Amino acid sequence: MQAIAVSNGEQFGNIATGFFKRTGLSRIHNFHGTAEQVDSVFVEGNDGYLYPPNFADVIVRDPITWEEAPAGVPGVVQIRCAIPLSYSGHSILTEYLAVLHPADEPGCAYRGKRFSIIGRVPNAEMRGYSDTYATTA
Repeated sequence: MQAIAVSNGEQFGNIATGFFKRTGLSRIHNFHGTAEQVDSVFVEGNDGYLYPPNFADVIVRDPITWEEAPAGVPGVVQIRCAIPLSYSGHSILTEYLAVLHPADEPGCAYRGKRFSIIGRVPNAEMRGYSDTYATTA
């Protein structure tokens, strides 16, 4: 799947041009979320990074030690949220890889933790809405 992945620009490029002309809007914000924790949607800021809402957190963990990875070091995403009450979704270890970026850099319009999804754990089971593949008959 990684070999045929498209960037945000490729994904939204043609659609956005017509959308902007018809609506007068000037920006599409990407987001990241999981079906398992629908109350934690991480919206992309104008700087291209994803930001957790006030009631959730993202922890990037070293896949060998499971300690928190420092900013700039890729790792496995753990999502934590204070909202789930009807199920045990307050802490989920995902199959996504991400990198934390230093918070509060000069010129950044947003404050707090920010991150980028860089893909899925190698050899993770293919599933989800974005993973499609051809089967042989």
